[in-house]
Amino acid sequence: MKLVTIKRATTDGLVECTGELYEYGGFQFCLTYDIDNGVYYAIEISTGLSARKVYSFEYESCQQCIRSLKRWIINNNHLFKVETFERSKELLSVYKYDYPLNNKI
Repeated sequence: MKLVTIKRATTDGLVECTGELYEYGGFQFCLTYDIDNGVYYAIEISTGLSARKVYSFEYESCQQCIRSLKRWIINNNHLFKVETFERSKELLSVYKYDYPLNNKI
């Protein structure tokens, strides 16, 4: 497991978070518990935007939360397409964030 620290885009500004690097289908994600207590996130690295979140209380272990996020990414890879990234870039520009927010790791 490789840990990465990335910038996450929020309405309150850029926030750094650390988590496990996960790559699938040509995309990179930071799987992190570093944002909200009790919530695991899959942050798409180039945009810094949240792709998915799961609540730790719904699972018996941290590893199950991470596996759930990975399974969701695999099963929903079709959602990560050009149109999705164009909308993400527009959202970043509203808050004056540059794309890519994080370079490929």
